[in-house]
Amino acid sequence: MVFSNGSWPSQEFLRQVNLYQNLILMRLSPSDLEMLQKVKDLLEKDYKYRYTQAQLANRFYINESKLRKGFICVYQIPIYEYQVSIRIAKAKELLAGTDESVKCIAYHVGYDVKSLEKQFKKTTGMSPLEWRKKNSSMHSTNITT
Repeated sequence: MVFSNGSWPSQEFLRQVNLYQNLILMRLSPSDLEMLQKVKDLLEKDYKYRYTQAQLANRFYINESKLRKGFICVYQIPIYEYQVSIRIAKAKELLAGTDESVKCIAYHVGYDVKSLEKQFKKTTGMSPLEWRKKNSSMHSTNITT
C-alpha cells in the first residue's frame, strides 16, 4: 500500500487499520469494547489472582468465545499471556526495587517459586536472581532466595 504522496504507511497505521477491520469482522459493539476494557482493568488490578476465561465471561456477562477472540483482537494478546506479562512485570519491579526474596515476590505476584522461575525464564531468558543482578536498583549484596 502506497499513499498518494508516494510514502509508505507506518507500522502503527497498518496496525490500526487491521484492528479496525477485525473489530468490524467480529461485530464488537461499543458495550463489548467497554467490557473488554473492564476485563483488562481487572486483570491489571488483581494480577495475583488467576482468572479463567469462564470466570471472566460470567463476571462481565459476555460470551466466552467473544471474550477470548475480542481480547486478542483488541489487545493482540491472549488473556492468559496478558496475565503472565502483568505478573512478570510486577515481579521485575519488585526484584529491581526491593531486596525481598524470590519466594516472597512469587507469593506477591500469585505464583509459587517454581512457577515464577519457570515463567520468568520463559519470558526473560534468565532466572529471577540473574535478572535481579543485572537490573537491580538496590545495590545490596545481601539478597537471598
